[in-house]
Amino acid sequence: QNVDSGIRIVSYAGSKSFVKIPEQINGIAVVEIGGSEISSIHPAILLPKTLSRFDPDAFDLMEDYGSVGDYWFGDVYLHEDNPYFKLEEGILYSADMSILYFCFDRDIEEYKMPNTVEIVKKGAFRAVNDFDFVKKITWSENLSVIEDFAFFSISRMYPNKPARLPASVRSLGLMSFSRKTEIELDGEVEFLSGCPAGLFNIN
Repeated sequence: QNVDSGIRIVSYAGSKSFVKIPEQINGIAVVEIGGSEISSIHPAILLPKTLSRFDPDAFDLMEDYGSVGDYWFGDVYLHEDNPYFKLEEGILYSADMSILYFCFDRDIEEYKMPNTVEIVKKGAFRAVNDFDFVKKITWSENLSVIEDFAFFSISRMYPNKPARLPASVRSLGLMSFSRKTEIELDGEVEFLSGCPAGLFNIN
């Protein structure tokens, strides 16, 4: 598809075990991937250096955010010269690491969020292999916004005590945490898009 400033990849019909998404098609830069059709991709993929944005559902594995489906992709790699994103230990960030876009690590058990992270994007941790797998997250001291469904797939984060979010958090999206997760908040927080789920204690 043609989009502003380039081409958007929405599907793949081949059968290769490793797919390198091209930087250009017919001389036009590939700048975006996304849409449910791209779930037809199953191999490992290399994201091009021209990629500057993607649909929130580009790496989707669910028919909806309330039920798990098949984890559609293999390993994901990012071209080392991509100036827009940074991939570290299976997690995709913006280049300055202020935005956490997606966790590709299916088996993550503990995660220390860099203090540069201010925003966790929609459905960022929905690819975790098992809903009970992530046991602990150390939060960024500068975390401000947690978008819709960001941690909804993690049903037993901090199973024996509340997960205390940093005082910097100011906005929580719809179903941002599982209903089984108890969360403690400090200060004034805006609930975006309605009910955030989770069990919230606001001090």
